[in-house]
Amino acid sequence: MVTYPEDFDKGKWLNSLKQIKKDLLIEDRDRYRPLLRLKKDAEIQEFVEEVEKVDKKNEVGLMREKGVIKTFIEKQKQDVDCARSMIFQCKTEAQYLDRIQSKCQMIEQNLKNFKLKSRATYN
Repeated sequence: MVTYPEDFDKGKWLNSLKQIKKDLLIEDRDRYRPLLRLKKDAEIQEFVEEVEKVDKKNEVGLMREKGVIKTFIEKQKQDVDCARSMIFQCKTEAQYLDRIQSKCQMIEQNLKNFKLKSRATYN
């Protein structure tokens, strides 16, 4: 059970709260009124639409790039796990060691290519 101080008037407090909310709403409306007028202007509206299109295009590009990076990381993880398991088998045959070496070189080359591609994308 909630207890209030003796001089607390709930009705007065609620009226005060309503007035504060009303003042806040009016203040927000006054703050954003210039922006609302700008949206009605055809040139500004076209500019805003253009900016939104570019923003959406960049967002889609980032999502696509994120997918490519995740795919690359997963493939590299599989290759590294494969190389690790080959190393742990510890066979000393020359042919087997050559396969391990070529697998490691392939992983290194894939990383170099990915770095170069990423640098070209950001430059």
